[in-house]
Amino acid sequence: MRDLSDYNDKHLNEDIFIIGNGPQLCELSEHQIESLKNKVTIGVNYTHEFMDTTYWVCGHPGHMAYAIEYGSHDTIKFYQKHAPHCWMPEIWKPEHNMIPVLCTIFDGVNLLRRLPVPDGGRRIGIKDARQISFSAIHLSYIFGAKRIIFLGCDQNNLLHFFNMDKDTIERMRGRIRDVQEKYKRFDGDPDKEISSEMRWFEINRLNKSVGELRNMPWPQEHSSDFAQYFRVLNGNGVQVLSTEKNSVITRAGAPCVNLKDVL
Repeated sequence: MRDLSDYNDKHLNEDIFIIGNGPQLCELSEHQIESLKNKVTIGVNYTHEFMDTTYWVCGHPGHMAYAIEYGSHDTIKFYQKHAPHCWMPEIWKPEHNMIPVLCTIFDGVNLLRRLPVPDGGRRIGIKDARQISFSAIHLSYIFGAKRIIFLGCDQNNLLHFFNMDKDTIERMRGRIRDVQEKYKRFDGDPDKEISSEMRWFEINRLNKSVGELRNMPWPQEHSSDFAQYFRVLNGNGVQVLSTEKNSVITRAGAPCVNLKDVL
């Protein structure tokens, strides 16, 4: 099995785009989407419902199962959990391109630039702050990014790109039902309740109107957490950029640029 340390400096001094699930994605032109396909990109959670990315990361079994069924087999997928028993390797196949990584909480200071090769089964993992974007940041840092550019990561409210299109909503409803049924056997273990988690997702995302979701604030303001990551990155020569003026990324201190200027 491949290890995260195999990706040290994989994209040294390159731009890496972190593509979230925010409504900004709906504003992209076809030309911009095509241009992103030629860049190094990291998707999170349901980004693959919008476009395929070079890499993808999630931290919940429901997202993992959904990506196994409907994500591109060409995308390298990182599944981060806080303990090895949560990795559920029994549902992976080699063609799923899934790499498990341990995850620990970022202390605001220590962020490894290069990961050591596992020694005697001991794995050093990525640092997050209970939000999947942080895992994508650390992956970008390990990959050797010179610039990390955020797209679709506004975190202003609960509106996501998939809430903006009726066909996408219906497609995802059907897919979620299929995943719930297929992975029902994993219910019962708190770390493996795939169908229960996805029922929560469907109720709280797909069954609400755009207006409702726009008026529902993001559960927690993470700008101070992002700012801690950015200080470490900036101090080590990595520039962080936002492509959305009103976003948690700019509130954390990252300058905003026009997407066309960095594609």
